Amino acid sequence: MKTIRKWALPYSVLLGLGLAISVPLLLAIGTGDSSSRRDIALSVFASVGIAAGASLILLVIYHSVTVWIPRLLRRFAVWVTFRTIHKFLAELDPTVKPIGITPIDDDVGVGLPLGLRDGLVTGDRFVVLNAASQEKWGVIQIYEIHEDSCICSVFDRINLEFWDSLEARMRHDASPPQGVTVRREIPHEHLLDWLTRLLKTPRG
Repeated sequence: MKTIRKWALPYSVLLGLGLAISVPLLLAIGTGDSSSRRDIALSVFASVGIAAGASLILLVIYHSVTVWIPRLLRRFAVWVTFRTIHKFLAELDPTVKPIGITPIDDDVGVGLPLGLRDGLVTGDRFVVLNAASQEKWGVIQIYEIHEDSCICSVFDRINLEFWDSLEARMRHDASPPQGVTVRREIPHEHLLDWLTRLLKTPRG
C-alpha cells in the first residue's frame, strides 16, 4: 500500500495533464460531420493512450532516479565497505595448510600447525576453504591443542563429498588434504554473511 500511494499521486497528476491536453479535442466532437467526429474521437483516444503511456514512463524514470538507483548505490557501497574490511582483516590473520588427518572416535580430525604459542585455546574455530575459489567447505574447531600444533574436529560439513573422502581414508592415509587452506573464524565473517542475506532479502 505504501508503494501504491507513492505512485498514485504523481501518476494521477501526469495522467491529468494528458487528459487536459485532450479536452479541447473532446469539445470539438460536437462540431462537424460524422466522419470528422470519428476522426476526432480516434484522435482523443490516441491522445489519452499516449498521455497515459508517457505518464507511466516518466513515473518509472522518476521512481528509478529517486528511489531504486539510490537504494542500489547504498547497498553497493555497504557491500564494498564490508568486502574491504573482510579482505583487510583476512590479511591480518593469514591462512595455513593442514598438516594431516587423524581419526577422532568415528569422525575425522584435521591437524594444523598452530597451537598455544599462537594464542589459541580449545574450542577455537577455523574455516576450511577451497584454495582456488575461496569457497567455504566446512568449519572445524580445536579438539586437542599442543604448544605448536593442534587437532581439530569437524563442526560443520558444508562440502559433504570432501569430508566423506577424508573419512574414508583417515585410518590408513594420514596425509593432509590437498587444495584447501584454513583460516581462523573471526566475527567479521558473520557480519559478511549477515550482509549477504540482507542484500538478498526483497524489500518493499
